[in-house]
Amino acid sequence: MILEGQVALVTGASRGIGRAIALALAEAGADVALAARDDGALQQVAGEVKAIGRQAVALPTDLLVREQIEDMVTQTAEQFGRLDILVNNAGSIVLKSFEETSIDEFETQIDLHYLATVVACKTALPYLKAGPGGRIINLSSISGTIGYEHHSAYSPAKGAVIRYSEAIAQELKPYEITVNCIAPNAVDTRLFDTWIAESGAELDRTGWIQPEEIGALAVFLCSPAARSITGETIVLQGVYPQ
Repeated sequence: MILEGQVALVTGASRGIGRAIALALAEAGADVALAARDDGALQQVAGEVKAIGRQAVALPTDLLVREQIEDMVTQTAEQFGRLDILVNNAGSIVLKSFEETSIDEFETQIDLHYLATVVACKTALPYLKAGPGGRIINLSSISGTIGYEHHSAYSPAKGAVIRYSEAIAQELKPYEITVNCIAPNAVDTRLFDTWIAESGAELDRTGWIQPEEIGALAVFLCSPAARSITGETIVLQGVYPQ
């Protein structure tokens, strides 16, 4: 229970990577605030956290609305009396050619991945500064480290998350707050399902990263063992057939 007594807020927590991170943090002893748009799915995950023996609160939130992000953070701190860990995980993906991608889609990707992360971090900062050893984990992607075909909206948004995390990590060192990115290759979640349905593509998911692996990494980054790791982007390549 290395995180016992701590409070974590995880966005995109209703499924996939966010759910796995929330459950892993709970297993490590943290109480967890869960944010996403789907209240019903959030309630299910909250039930799983409570079954582990930790407290949980579901906070339905649209991360494209700044005021809702701010409320999400303040409600977490008010209900639990503190906030120690912020995990900015929520996101979506646009997989289209540059020519087919609309300006609205470019804007949404920046708003959801980058600006929502900025708003959450700025709102959470006073609470994280209140206690030693605060942690911020921002989910990027391997696509944020290099541009891929059909990723012209997604890659820049995820790349911005990396550069932002590096910048604020330097500023927050005096407060013993670490800021790191996790940048996985393809993860075996529903994120690609819409694209597969629309494109008719077939994907071999053998060797794809499992959400639980990211949950375990998040716990490590939040643990005392990782207190000197900050400003880093940890890329998970995955183990794929040769």
